[in-house]
Amino acid sequence: MTRRLVLKKKKSDIESLQSSPIIVIGGFGRSGTTLVRTMLDTHPSIQCGPETKIIPRFAAFMKTYQGKLLDDLREAGIDKPLINEAAVKFIHHILRNRALRTSKRLCLKDPDILNHMQFLRELFPKAKFVHVVRDGRAAAFSFMKKMGEKMDFIRYRYYLSLWNKYNQLIVANCHGSDMCFRVKYEELIEQPERVLRNLLNFLQEDWSEKVLEHEKHLGSVRISRLEWSSDQIKKSIYKNSTSHDFEKMIANYDPIDIAMIAPMLKTLGYNVSYSKANLQEKKTVGFYDAMLIIGYLFDEMNIKIN
Repeated sequence: MTRRLVLKKKKSDIESLQSSPIIVIGGFGRSGTTLVRTMLDTHPSIQCGPETKIIPRFAAFMKTYQGKLLDDLREAGIDKPLINEAAVKFIHHILRNRALRTSKRLCLKDPDILNHMQFLRELFPKAKFVHVVRDGRAAAFSFMKKMGEKMDFIRYRYYLSLWNKYNQLIVANCHGSDMCFRVKYEELIEQPERVLRNLLNFLQEDWSEKVLEHEKHLGSVRISRLEWSSDQIKKSIYKNSTSHDFEKMIANYDPIDIAMIAPMLKTLGYNVSYSKANLQEKKTVGFYDAMLIIGYLFDEMNIKIN
């Protein structure tokens, strides 16, 4: 009888952890995730903190235990519910006890964490997901600058294709869900109060003026030197961070290729128009370009977002 009561209490503890309304912030690198988490960190009821680094790796590791590997574990008396319970405890323990201030609402920010949205949904059904989006052309350019890479269009295309693939996955996972909220970096810079009010409303948190002046409250916000944007978030929002320098800085920049490589630009509402002069310059279409065009048309027919 005593053993049964103990087991019941443990199950109750797990259910309590699983019902935590954790905030999960993610987005392609150089898209503004650090800025969003810093703004939320100044809110008196939210605790985000720097990137954990470990939780995305842990989630990726957990995904390996599918199919036959999971069958092998069952032979040892280890089933999926037991694994999930351990995962819930691990993630919650990391977020709650990593030397940050005590607060009622935990928040997880890692740029690629939304790759593991389905896994986190299973563990924390009440979690709220914040998808931070920036114009892929600017994000890819910023990525290359940070990495110190040569401003070559071939390399630029590579990063832009990664941006497209990432956001295509997240948009598909969020489609039809009331657990996702999209923050467009450009709108956050231009109209911070409107965007942040909508975000806090989605998170069901009260409004706080502090989120509009994050740079004045950094004493209560933990900043990591490993976060690429740690220097930028010490400053107030500056609008020139949305400039289109990439059009001038990338050698052999081709707007037609851009539209083909990253159809998510148009899907997410970014202007991808090009002139007749651009079309005239592109006299021939190779096999690779043909594949890009086919892929673009396919995505146009099949991708839908809220």
